[in-house]
Amino acid sequence: MYELLTGRPPFTGDTPVSVAYQHVSAQITPASQIKPGLDINIDRLLEVVLAKDPAHRYQDAMAMLADLEHVMKGEPVTTKIKKVVPRRRVITGSIVLISLLALLTFGYFVTSPNGATVKVPNVVGLTEDEARALLKNFNVNIEKAPDAKIPINRVAFQLPLATSDVSAGSSVTLTISEGPGNTTVPVGLIGLSLEDARYKLTSAGLLISQTIAVDSDQAPGVVISINPIPGTTITAGSGVVLEIASGNVQVPSLVGLNEIGAKTVLTQAGFLIREITAFDPSKPVGEILAQAPEGGATKTIGSIVTITINKN
Repeated sequence: MYELLTGRPPFTGDTPVSVAYQHVSAQITPASQIKPGLDINIDRLLEVVLAKDPAHRYQDAMAMLADLEHVMKGEPVTTKIKKVVPRRRVITGSIVLISLLALLTFGYFVTSPNGATVKVPNVVGLTEDEARALLKNFNVNIEKAPDAKIPINRVAFQLPLATSDVSAGSSVTLTISEGPGNTTVPVGLIGLSLEDARYKLTSAGLLISQTIAVDSDQAPGVVISINPIPGTTITAGSGVVLEIASGNVQVPSLVGLNEIGAKTVLTQAGFLIREITAFDPSKPVGEILAQAPEGGATKTIGSIVTITINKN
């Protein structure tokens, strides 16, 4: 249903492994952000349909049918979970539900793109004009923030990340460096996934210096607290410490991938990155030569993975 409405699946990545990690720990991007004009009540309906915890999803077809009827009338979604439903009612509701889903998706999908996906090019470090030239088939949004490492008027960050698979013509947001300076720890980080929090911090010219996993009833990787506190003015390029909900995930296998692809996979999987360099003339420049921990190891989400990049 999500893909029919937006033209893209809820999660994308370079490898099946990175997509699987997102299904476990990442939050979906609201459909209305991908397809402006969609009723925001569809976001709420999809949030319930795709909830990580089965107990938070619709427990019967009639409950979802009621919310679909609200959406089609332009009314707010009122999620109602019922634990026990007679079998005949479920079957009848399912038939009506399928019909309504067809109407809902057809009415929007008639004017939607064909769902073709393309990879986002890497534009970090380029000027705005150079980046726009490479992104001519995308809708480019520009933000600006101080950055202590990226030269002024160069792209410091992009979202979606380079090499991500997205729908043709979709939006790409670029953060342009304003050079060294002060910035403010953004508000609204509590409750975000680690990936979304990283985006907001990077857009503000800040880094995540450490994550601390704590026991919580939140999904793994959800931000519980931040230090310094939101609203604090600090030097651009500084690091902040996040407390996140604990949870274990497998480290993806990265050896043999290129630098950009490996960083995208790690970011989407919920890990922080430490990089070192070495040179092997028999391997392509930019290829990942080694990693620690090794692929397949089980680590706490938000922990650091060290990659060795082939550079002279």
